[in-house]
Amino acid sequence: MKEKKAHGKRNVGMAEAAKRLQLQLGISDEEPASWSFGVDRVTRKPIKRRVDARDIKAVTGFTLAEIARFIGVKSDTLEKRSAAPKAQPGLTKLAHGWKVLQTLFPSDEAIRTWVRQPLRSLGGKTPKWLLEEHGVAAFVAMVEEMIDGGHG
Repeated sequence: MKEKKAHGKRNVGMAEAAKRLQLQLGISDEEPASWSFGVDRVTRKPIKRRVDARDIKAVTGFTLAEIARFIGVKSDTLEKRSAAPKAQPGLTKLAHGWKVLQTLFPSDEAIRTWVRQPLRSLGGKTPKWLLEEHGVAAFVAMVEEMIDGGHG
């Protein structure tokens, strides 16, 4: 796949971004869940890949500013360092929620449509509204409940 340049920045295709997210979360079919970059020289703990907000943006269609609001960090944080350490808990949760949705929907496009559709279970609000108003933890809880047969 050829890489395109847009204003000096690398424009990553959605499929490539989705594959990188899988690797970052350690859930790729190609790599075991314990996959890491080696061992930290100080703590001797495995170094995991960081989740990059740009990859989440490419797959979900959300802007970096929206992602920052969803995970509770300043948008400047993600603009400056899209894989910032302080953003990792929220980015990991958001990527996990999206990965769960990928098991329920036929494509990322279908998920992007669903996220913007009002749901009865949310009182006519959208899943995106849930992200904006209640954050990524509430969204992930709802998504995981869907696996058990709720929401829709």
